[in-house]
Amino acid sequence: MLHFFTLLFLLNASLILNPACAEIKMVADFQGNTPSNPAYCLTICSGATGWGNTVWYGNQGYLYTFVNISQCGFVDTPIVTTTLTGSGYQGSTVGATAVNAVSKDGFGIEVYGPAWTGYENTGWNGDWTLTPEWANSKNYSIMWYAMGFIC
Repeated sequence: MLHFFTLLFLLNASLILNPACAEIKMVADFQGNTPSNPAYCLTICSGATGWGNTVWYGNQGYLYTFVNISQCGFVDTPIVTTTLTGSGYQGSTVGATAVNAVSKDGFGIEVYGPAWTGYENTGWNGDWTLTPEWANSKNYSIMWYAMGFIC
């Protein structure tokens, strides 16, 4: 299965190589309804909170951050896809793709960890605890794409 960001890269490459065949299309909006906005108002906006720039809240085992997307100019709630990036152990967390409180201006992310799997039982010592300080030391950042209407 192609990773979302790889798929988006391929879409962008197809726009450059053959702009006549590229189209952005939304078949269902945030609530699962057929969009009523004009197709020419549909856009994709993306960004990242940035390594060393993400403001994390929380305590042991739990993190939260709010991502401001107001610069995108959406007129309604977009569809948002996220991923957690960093320099270590971000793959041992859960929740980074579960957005909440989504609005046209932003969304929240809750991250929990560490997430114990069969891998830990084979020798990994699990010598870390998820805290805002830990996340900052590992440069945890949220990369995101939002698709929505600007008119």
